[in-house]
Amino acid sequence: MDYQSTFQSVFDDLNFSPTKMFREGPRFFVVGGTYKGEKAIFKADVEDPKDGNRRAYLKLRREAAFLDSGELSHIPAFYAKGEQEEFFWLLEEWVPGESQEMGDSTFLLKDSFFTQDNLDFCLEFLTVLHQMPQENKSPKFKEFKEKFSKRYSLKDYADLIASDKEKLVGKKLMDKVDDFIDRRHGIFDSNQKVIAHHEFYAPHIFVSGDEFSVIDWENVGWGNPAYDFAELWIRSFSHPDFQGELLARFRDIQEDKDVFDQLFSLEVVLQGLGNLKYFKVADIPEEQKVAEEVRTFLRTNIDRVLAKDGRF
Repeated sequence: MDYQSTFQSVFDDLNFSPTKMFREGPRFFVVGGTYKGEKAIFKADVEDPKDGNRRAYLKLRREAAFLDSGELSHIPAFYAKGEQEEFFWLLEEWVPGESQEMGDSTFLLKDSFFTQDNLDFCLEFLTVLHQMPQENKSPKFKEFKEKFSKRYSLKDYADLIASDKEKLVGKKLMDKVDDFIDRRHGIFDSNQKVIAHHEFYAPHIFVSGDEFSVIDWENVGWGNPAYDFAELWIRSFSHPDFQGELLARFRDIQEDKDVFDQLFSLEVVLQGLGNLKYFKVADIPEEQKVAEEVRTFLRTNIDRVLAKDGRF
């Protein structure tokens, strides 16, 4: 399909001039260009409109609703949205700077990322993001929360992450993991209280001098306070000083530290299992170099959480 031709009339109406192609299907069409003298990104879902499960369509509508209502610094400015031939599209700021992944890895962060300024910013950013449900009273944000931001249960999460892992870590460990999870459904399900990005890692974090931006808000929604934090903490495995300060300071600002400890421990176990599976077949050169180190780190911390029964 010629997506450029499909959306040319939209480009003309917007006076958007495409300059760089990022993705041409099968689910998304993404192109960079200029809009009113500013660098901008045009995104559209290009899934079959007859498909009853159009995930890309829903994801882009969610992102547009959030960017249009978020009232948050360090996220792309929102410009426009619409539909063309039953495809949903949005136009947003092309943020300055460079994404922070190392090479082609979506897991590894550049060594240059681990600075005091970036640590401070991450803590500030997560704090403000988590406070949005209480601070943002706009009608648009209310609509986003009610229409686009759904809560999920620990059962949904565990079924996705922890299922089929017995071959990976052995029956004895998975029995412990299952028991650990089973005793925490209540605390997890009752703490989907903050707004979470749900992909707070290297490709979505942009740094330009002292300017910091977070992109790709397709999965934004309700989450627990430890989710985004654990993603970043795990990926800081090679910089223990940064990682240790990140945990100490973030935990210190939590209103209920016991609840946070339990939620963080759950994330260490579940995200740890997911990443163990990922690194079992890592084929990116940068990741292959540290695969054993990552696997050891993940397994050590899963064992630690289970031994201390969630008291990380």
